[in-house]
Amino acid sequence: IILTNNIIAVSTIDYLDDDNVFISGTRIFVSLMNLNLGFPLCFYDGMTTPIKTGLQFIFPVYLWSIVIVFIVLSRYSIRISNQTAASSVQVLSTLLHLSFSKLLITSIDILIYARVKTGNNDTITVWYGDGSVVYLQDNEHFILFSIAIVTLVLFILPYIIIVTFGNYFLRWKHLHHFRSFIESFHGPYKHTLGYWFGVRILVVVYIYIVFTVL
Repeated sequence: IILTNNIIAVSTIDYLDDDNVFISGTRIFVSLMNLNLGFPLCFYDGMTTPIKTGLQFIFPVYLWSIVIVFIVLSRYSIRISNQTAASSVQVLSTLLHLSFSKLLITSIDILIYARVKTGNNDTITVWYGDGSVVYLQDNEHFILFSIAIVTLVLFILPYIIIVTFGNYFLRWKHLHHFRSFIESFHGPYKHTLGYWFGVRILVVVYIYIVFTVL
């Protein structure tokens, strides 16, 4: 279900007709499954596109923080441990999986640029998300660019590697502490086929990149 929603969100959601109540409801449902609201949101007058885009990072991180806090507290509180120990890792894994597509498409959107010609026939590079923002010259976009790179390097790439080759990492004794986390992704598959989860993720990545480029 999550994989299907990930693909629908990027490949067709921009073409849905807002005037149709059923289609609008479907769009909102698919968006919520991808940690989006499904409708425009502005907190104050003059809110810029870079700021709106930057806010896309907050909700996933907020959800991660809640679950991580409970996991840490469960180590020091027997009561909390009894309530959460059985599912906390699985919940975190699910949130990471839901957040993956959200953070991936947001990071890609931030990195994409376009070249436009001015009246003097000069060519300038602007941010694809907002043609009024000169690529990497605007302070807000530069900060967004940095966040996107950090997200790709510290979350997107490691996540893809872990969910694809997690079973092989468990051969290393010092990684056995992460067994429950890795098995939450690879558990439904035979040991030799655990990489299929990662293949599904790579399909989503490929579709996102193709959709963005085209």
